[in-house]
Amino acid sequence: MPLIEPHGAEKWWSPESLREMNFKEDENPYDVPDDHPAAKLQITTKAVKEWIFALRVDPVTKGVRLAKMWKRILLRRTFSSQVPFNDGRKISDQLPRVQGALINCTHTPTEQTVYQKMEDALTGKLIVAGSGSTNQRKTKWSLGIHRQLSLLSMWSGLPQLDNDFNLKATNMKATLERKSFYMDFQGPGG
Repeated sequence: MPLIEPHGAEKWWSPESLREMNFKEDENPYDVPDDHPAAKLQITTKAVKEWIFALRVDPVTKGVRLAKMWKRILLRRTFSSQVPFNDGRKISDQLPRVQGALINCTHTPTEQTVYQKMEDALTGKLIVAGSGSTNQRKTKWSLGIHRQLSLLSMWSGLPQLDNDFNLKATNMKATLERKSFYMDFQGPGG
C-alpha cells in the first residue's frame, strides 16, 4: 500500500473531507459508484485493511473489492495505445514484427498406432467412480490419468517415463542424476 496510496490520502478520512464527499466513516467505499467522490477512498490503506483484508470479509467479496481497487490504479497499455496519449506513435509501431512458422509433425504409421492405443487405454480410465454418498459426486475426473494424457500429447514416451521414474517437480533433480533415466528407456513399443 505505501507504493499505491497517494501521498496525504489519510487526510481523506478526516471528518471534514468525509463531509465534503457526503460519506460516513463507517460506510464501505467499495459500494459507491466509480464516479462518486468517495470512490478515491478505495485506494487507501484504511479501506483495504477494513473492507478487504478484514477477517469478516469472505474471499469472493475480497476479490471483487480488490478488482475495484486495481481498476483505479493499474495502467493498461495495449498494442494500439499511443505514447504520448492520443497523438503519439502506437506501441505496436515500436515493436519488431512477429514472424512465425508452422511445422506440422505427423506420426509415422507405427507411432500413430502406439499413440492411438495408449490414448484409448487412458481415455477409458479418465472418469472413475467416486464415493457415491449424497454429498459427494458419484463419479470423478482422474487427475492422474488426465496428467498422463497431457504427457502423451507431448510425446508418446512420456507416460511410460512417468510410470518408470515418477516425473514430479519434487524429485526431478534426483531423477535426472540417475544414469538409468538415460540408459534404460527404450520408448513406446520397445
